[in-house]
Amino acid sequence: MSTLATLSYGEQFTRRRIELFEANQFILLKNDIKTAEEIRKRALNQTIDLAKQWAYFLGGTNAESIRSKTEEKIKVIQNDNSLDVSRKLDHVEKIWKENQEAAFQRIAQAHKEWHDNEDKMKQLTNNRKWWNGLFAWLQIMGLILFSGAEVFNKLIKSKSGNTIPI
Repeated sequence: MSTLATLSYGEQFTRRRIELFEANQFILLKNDIKTAEEIRKRALNQTIDLAKQWAYFLGGTNAESIRSKTEEKIKVIQNDNSLDVSRKLDHVEKIWKENQEAAFQRIAQAHKEWHDNEDKMKQLTNNRKWWNGLFAWLQIMGLILFSGAEVFNKLIKSKSGNTIPI
C-alpha cells in the first residue's frame, strides 16, 4: 500500500473513525460518559498521530518548518486545559486537514512538473530526430554529389582523352 493510501485509509484512520463512532454511541445510549471521554481521548491521539504523519509526508524546501509548526500547534492544543476533548479534537482535525491539503497540493505540483519535463523531453527528442534527419540528408547529398563528380570526370576523360586528377 502506498504511503498516501496508508495515510488516507490506513489502520489509524479507521481506528479513529471507529473510536469516534463508539464515543457517539455511548453518549446516545446514555452510557458512561467517562468511558466516552476516554474513547474520544484515544481518537484525539489517533488524530494527532495522523496530523504528524501528514506533516512528515510533506517534503520540499519548507518541510522542517511545517513539521515543527505542526508539533508546536499540537502541543499548544494538548496543554490547553480550557478546551474539552471534543474541541481539542476539532482543532487537531483542522491541522490534520491543512497538512493533508498541503500534501495533495505538493503532489499536484510534482505531477505538473513531471508533465512539463516530459513535454520538454518530447521536444528535445523531436529536435534530435530533425537534426539526425538533416545529417543523414546531407550525407546522402554528399554521396550523390561525389558520384556526380565521378561521372562528370569520366565524361571529360572520355571526350578529351586527358586525365583530370580528383
